[in-house]
Amino acid sequence: MRVRLRHASTGQQEEVCPSILISADGAEGSVGKTLGHRLPTVSLLQAKITLPQDHPPNLARILFKREITPYFFWLFPDSPHTGIVGVIMDNGDGVRQALDGFIHQMECEPLEYQEGYTSLYMPDFRPELKRGGLHIFFVGDAAGQVKATTVGGTVAGLRGAEACVRVINKGTSYWQELSPLRRELRVHSLIRRFLNPLDDGDYGKVLSSVDGKGSFPGRFSRDEISSHLIPLLLKHPRFSFTILKAMTKGM
Repeated sequence: MRVRLRHASTGQQEEVCPSILISADGAEGSVGKTLGHRLPTVSLLQAKITLPQDHPPNLARILFKREITPYFFWLFPDSPHTGIVGVIMDNGDGVRQALDGFIHQMECEPLEYQEGYTSLYMPDFRPELKRGGLHIFFVGDAAGQVKATTVGGTVAGLRGAEACVRVINKGTSYWQELSPLRRELRVHSLIRRFLNPLDDGDYGKVLSSVDGKGSFPGRFSRDEISSHLIPLLLKHPRFSFTILKAMTKGM
């Protein structure tokens, strides 16, 4: 199999016949498209805005508007006077309208937009292919190495890259090397399944059932949730009860 490379700025092309190809070219990558080995995606849109006059420049906000998206909006100040506001949505057709409506509610002015796509983790997706003499590894968003809870994949993608390096150096199984990461991402997918049916009131109950400052959930990384979830549920009975109600609602 031939792989054609094109330099983005000069347009110069080169053809190579590799034995190994690593597809780390994102959710909309050309390798997955060419080979028909792709994952579902969600749309992300964010805008740089002028901050409301009363908004503290050191306050980041996550906002849940369940009538618009099962995910969330975010607002992160990046200077005393400007910030980044964004949204994640399953349907890319309505994402601009949703974000503009939110910006209008805040009485802010959009300065510029950035958009993109992120893949969703699928437990049965095999992140490697063999075509002839070519061994193809999918890494990062191209492999769906993304947390379904926050739709973030930086740390997960780096873990996938480490696993890929071990496979190439040692000749081990990529699927087996990914076992710890796959377990982590399956837990996030399960949590997302139970989060999706919640409304704004349910989210309020979940958040109020856990202590704020110094709470147990604040002391571990969201990329290590699989090893901390059970202790979290045992330590916070009110939180556990709220989660159980959400589980029942999502069945």
